[in-house]
Amino acid sequence: MVSKKSFLVLVTPKRQDIILIFKRDYKLTFSQLLLSLQQYSPILLIGYFGNNMLAGQYKIIEQIIMIFRTYLQVIFNFIYPRVCFLIAQNKENGMKKWFYFNGLNFVLILFCSIFLFVYAQEILTYFNASDSLNLSFYLKIAAFIPLLIALNIPLQQLVLAYNFQKKYVNTTILTAVVLLASIVFFFNQWQLTGVFMALLLAEVFVVVLYIKILRNHLIIRKNEI
Repeated sequence: MVSKKSFLVLVTPKRQDIILIFKRDYKLTFSQLLLSLQQYSPILLIGYFGNNMLAGQYKIIEQIIMIFRTYLQVIFNFIYPRVCFLIAQNKENGMKKWFYFNGLNFVLILFCSIFLFVYAQEILTYFNASDSLNLSFYLKIAAFIPLLIALNIPLQQLVLAYNFQKKYVNTTILTAVVLLASIVFFFNQWQLTGVFMALLLAEVFVVVLYIKILRNHLIIRKNEI
C-alpha cells in the first residue's frame, strides 16, 4: 500500500555489498560499540571490583549526570546537520553560528553545573537518596562532567563536519581504552572518587585530542571571526 502511494521500491541488498560496506566502515561500527561500552563499563567494573552498594551509589549519580548527557546529545543531533550545511556553504559564517549555538548552550550548562555543585545534597535529598551527605561529595565531583561534555560534543561536531572520520574513530577507540584502564587503576586507589576522576580524565582527554585535530581550523576561524 505504501509502495503504491509513495512509489517506494523495495531492494534486497546483495551479500557482496553488505560485506563491502562492513569492511569499509567496520572501524566506525566498532567505535560506536565502544561508546556504548564507555557508558556501561563503569557500573560493571564497580560491581566487579567493588560491591553492589557502591554500584548503586554510582548509579544514582550517573542518572543525574545522564540528564545533561542526553540533553547535549539531542542538541548535537539537532544542530549537527545545520552546522555541516553552513560550513559547506561558507566556513566563516558556519563557524560563527557554531560558536553562537554552542556558546549559549555552554553558558546554560555552566549555570546548571554550578547549581548542581552548590545544591548537591538538597538535590539528592529531593530524590530520596539514602546517605545524601556522602553522595553529595561524589555529585560535586561529577558536576564538572557536564561542562566537559558541553565542550566535547561541539568539538565532535566540527571533527565530523570537517570529514575527520578516521581521526574521530581512532579518538573514540583510544578514549575507551584510557577510560577502562583509568577506572580500574583509580578505583583500586580511591573507590568511587577514583571512578569519577577517571570519567573527568576521559572527557578532558577527548577535548584535548579534538582540539589537536582541529587546531588549524580553530585558529583560522578565530582570526577570521
